[in-house]
Amino acid sequence: MTDIFREVDEDVRRDRYLVLWRRYRWLVVAGAVAVVALTAAVVGWRNWQQAQRMEQGRRFEAAAALAERGQYDQAAQAFAAFAGDASAGYAALARLREAAALAAAGDRAGAIAIYDRLAESGDAEPMVADLARLLAALQLLDDGAAEDAGSRLAPIAAGAGPWRHFARELEGLIAWQAGRHEEAKQILSELVEEAGVPDGVRGRARELLAAIGG
Repeated sequence: MTDIFREVDEDVRRDRYLVLWRRYRWLVVAGAVAVVALTAAVVGWRNWQQAQRMEQGRRFEAAAALAERGQYDQAAQAFAAFAGDASAGYAALARLREAAALAAAGDRAGAIAIYDRLAESGDAEPMVADLARLLAALQLLDDGAAEDAGSRLAPIAAGAGPWRHFARELEGLIAWQAGRHEEAKQILSELVEEAGVPDGVRGRARELLAAIGG
């Protein structure tokens, strides 16, 4: 009888975890996109100050408009064409948007390939390269490839970049999914207790800990 109750309790925890994961995983993306949007605004502002870059701004906005209308295939093509002859800052942002459009169109493999190329090319700023690794990991998690996702998250989580807390949060979720419950609780507990962790990450870690009995 005790074993039955233990199994029921474990099932309840697992269900609560899955609900929280589905609710919060996109908040991780939203936090990342917010920073990228700020970076894009800075890059865009600088470019708009130069007359020769105005055409780049127009083309980028046109591609973005396609994505906003749900025309993801066309948006991916437009961003790819734009990235081919854009300045370095705009090209990296265009590759991120191209991958996002492919993912939205259902081509996760294509999106992951772009994220990986961007991360390893050496052309992108370190912050953007780490973001590409993080977004690739999210796509891999959707495909159930937790091990591959973890290999992309590890260097981010071990570093000092702005995405390290998001990466550690995902590592905690992966550990729980893999049945490494004590490891998951340790990671999430550290995110709750450490200084400098973003409020959103800290709050999600606290709620996840409560859901899994940490």
